[in-house]
Amino acid sequence: MNPFVEAIGMLGGGLGFLISIPQLVRVVKHKSQVGVSLGTWLFIMMSTVGWTVYGWRVFSLSQIVTNTVAMVLAITLSYVLMRERFNFGMRVLILAAIAVPTALIVGFAPEWLMDAWLYIALWSRVPQTLESYRSWREARSTMVSLSTYWLSIFSSMAWVVYGLLTDRPVVVWFSVVVTVLSVLVVVFELLAQQAISRRGERTPSA
Repeated sequence: MNPFVEAIGMLGGGLGFLISIPQLVRVVKHKSQVGVSLGTWLFIMMSTVGWTVYGWRVFSLSQIVTNTVAMVLAITLSYVLMRERFNFGMRVLILAAIAVPTALIVGFAPEWLMDAWLYIALWSRVPQTLESYRSWREARSTMVSLSTYWLSIFSSMAWVVYGLLTDRPVVVWFSVVVTVLSVLVVVFELLAQQAISRRGERTPSA
């Protein structure tokens, strides 16, 4: 594949695998996950598993390398977010129940089914978007990391370019939707912070 195109993919993936880190640090640092959607991170984990396997399927080094790292980080964060809700065995079972079918479908199913599964994963930011909207309406201080969603925006924009250059519509549409939803999360969280400031309260530092 064209080295320039792969470089774009590496940029998108490089930014993408970083998205879990600020959120993971914030949750661990403050020992709280208020406002952080577990559903979103389980979807993101499913997405990274799918894109890692997709990279093997289409022989894209940038997708294999970057999404493998992103997958490990997303699994770690999802595990941390489930600590207060489920015991160890249930956490492992939930993660496996999402990862294994995703890998099998994307790796071995007909292309139309693989595309359908990946399109399901593109709605990963919807639960967080709804949660952030709720935080804004309730003027609620949250543990959502804005750095995570800024990284998500820039990563997705790079993947849009990559998808256009490689003529892969599934990559383009996936990345466009993720970009829009990530922007909405940032907007709602900033509005929530403004609402809190008007009440004279302080939001936790990152």
